[in-house]
Amino acid sequence: MPPLPRRPTSSRQYDNTSPPVGKLTAWLQTIRPANVLTSVADGCAGWAVLTTLMPVEVLNWGHLPFLMLMHALLYTGGIMMNDVFDAELDRRQRPERPIPRGLLKLSMVQTVAIGFQVLAVGIGLFVDLSYGLWSLLIIAATYLYNGGAKNHPILGPASMGLCRSLNFLLPLAISVEFLSYAIPIGLLPLAYIAGITLSSRYEVEGGSKRPQLAAIVLYIGVIAALTDLALQQHKPYIAIAFIIGFVVWLMPKAFKAWQDPQPMTIRGAVRAGVLGLLWYDAAICAIYQQWIMGLIVVALLPICIQLGKKYSVT
Repeated sequence: MPPLPRRPTSSRQYDNTSPPVGKLTAWLQTIRPANVLTSVADGCAGWAVLTTLMPVEVLNWGHLPFLMLMHALLYTGGIMMNDVFDAELDRRQRPERPIPRGLLKLSMVQTVAIGFQVLAVGIGLFVDLSYGLWSLLIIAATYLYNGGAKNHPILGPASMGLCRSLNFLLPLAISVEFLSYAIPIGLLPLAYIAGITLSSRYEVEGGSKRPQLAAIVLYIGVIAALTDLALQQHKPYIAIAFIIGFVVWLMPKAFKAWQDPQPMTIRGAVRAGVLGLLWYDAAICAIYQQWIMGLIVVALLPICIQLGKKYSVT
C-alpha cells in the first residue's frame, strides 16, 4: 500500500543541498523499509486469525513464508507507485526525494513497482488461486488511492485504510467462510489507517486541531474493539498487555499533536501511528492465541525505529 498523503503547499521551503546519496540508499528511501515490515506484520495478524479457523491437520504453515513475501512485494509496489503518481507534487513540495532529485528515473521506479506487483500475483497463484486473485484486489485498491482518491477528504483516508484491510485479509482469502468471519475484524485496520491519514493532513503546514481530534476518536474506537475481542478469550491477559503497549506507544503523541498541531508534533504522531501498527498486529496475534508470533512482531519495533530514522515512513 502507498504511504500517507502529502498536501501541497507553497509556504514550506526545503534545503535542496542534501548530501550525495547512492543508488541503493535512493531505492531504500523510495521503498520505506520500516513500512514494509509493518505490512508483513499485517500478514502475521491475518495468519493468526486463520490458525483459529482452519483445522490443524489442514493448516499449511509452509504457505506462510510465501504470504509474507507477497505482503512485502505488494506494499513495496504500491508505495513506489505512490511516488510515481506524486512526482510532480514532490518536485514542488519534497524536492529532496529521490525522483525529484534525479537520483532515480520515474520510468524505472514505475517499471520496478509493476514488476513487484506482478511477481506478488504470480506467487499468489502458485500457492493458491484465491491468493493470486486477492492480490489483484489489493493492487486495484492501491491504484484507486494513488489515482485520485487520496486527495478527497473522505475517500482518501477510506481508500488508504482499505489497502491495509485487504492486506490483513490476504491469508484468509483462501476461504469465503473465513473472509466472512474476518471482515468485521478487517474494518479495524481501515479505521486505524484512516485515523493516521487524517492526522497527516496538516503535517506540512500544521495549525488544525480538527483532524487530530478525528484521529484520536478513531484510535479510541479501535482500542475499544481490540479490548472487547481480547476479553472474549478464555485467558485475555497476554492480549491485554499488548493492547496496553499499543495505547502507551500511540496515544501520548496523538494527544500532543491535538494540543499543539505544529508540523513536528503532527509528524511525530504520524510516525507513532505507522510504527504502532506493530503493536496493533501483535495484539491481534495474541488475541487469537499466537502470542509468540505477537512477540516476534513487537521485536521488529526497534528495527523499524532505526529504519524510520534513516528512511522516511511518510
